[in-house]
Amino acid sequence: MEEGSRRLTRSASKRSGKAPDVPTPALSEKRRKSMPAKVVSEEVDPATTDHLLASLSKSAKSEPKRRRSNFVRGRSRKSIGTANTDVAEIHTKIPTDQPPEERLRLLKIACFEYTMNKLHEEFPILETIEDLRSKAKEEFDISLQKLVEDGTLKAACQRSSAKENPLNHEMETSITQLDAEISKLEEESKQWDEMTKSFSQKVEEASRPQTTETVKEPDSLSLEQRKLLSHLPDLDSFASWAGDSIEKVMLQIDEIGKMSKQVQSFQGSVDAYLSKKTEQLAQKSFEGLADIKDPKTLLVKSGN
Repeated sequence: MEEGSRRLTRSASKRSGKAPDVPTPALSEKRRKSMPAKVVSEEVDPATTDHLLASLSKSAKSEPKRRRSNFVRGRSRKSIGTANTDVAEIHTKIPTDQPPEERLRLLKIACFEYTMNKLHEEFPILETIEDLRSKAKEEFDISLQKLVEDGTLKAACQRSSAKENPLNHEMETSITQLDAEISKLEEESKQWDEMTKSFSQKVEEASRPQTTETVKEPDSLSLEQRKLLSHLPDLDSFASWAGDSIEKVMLQIDEIGKMSKQVQSFQGSVDAYLSKKTEQLAQKSFEGLADIKDPKTLLVKSGN
């Protein structure tokens, strides 16, 4: 029991860096009196005690020294301005009496501080990196200064800073044209459907067998009148023939109209060609004769 107490005392003194307390005879005697009778009655050999103390001392010296920990409570770096602040409340820390450009700059600084604090809270190993926060702050200040100098922050605060993308404008124009074309095709498709339906009804009606009602001749007709009526032509067939003939004539008239337009176009082309060739012939014929004022010389030259 006493040996266990000495061992615990020595290990605790090693951790705290203090020299172990060597028990005095008086202290040992006092402990023996406070122990039960069975324990007090046992005698402890002084040689055995010295041997145990020497072995404990050697084992303590053989243990490697522990690395000094940086994670001692109270050594963590405190937040630099956004401690215990939710990410949705960072903008509330920015004063509203500043210009928009300055408020945006302060917001970026607050976001940087919040990010650094969160990193150190979630990854304590970052505390072992020397000057991490100061180096990151230095790089952040450089980048922020560039944004201020090149006018990026000022441009971001302007409402009219966004420029229209020409590709979007072209796409909107194409979409408008496609919508118009689709509407036109839908209208044409509707007309074709109506025309197809109409012709289908006509074909169905034409395919039906037509029954002609025969009217019985009155009994009051004479024999000559009966002969005259029996030789009359079929007016229905005559009307059908007349309708087909009219349609054929109309088609022929259309063909003639197209041919007349082609002839007129050809005539215009021929007239233009003849006029051009006439001008070229006149220029070639009278070339070099404009300066000749003597009629005789002009006739001789034109004859040659």
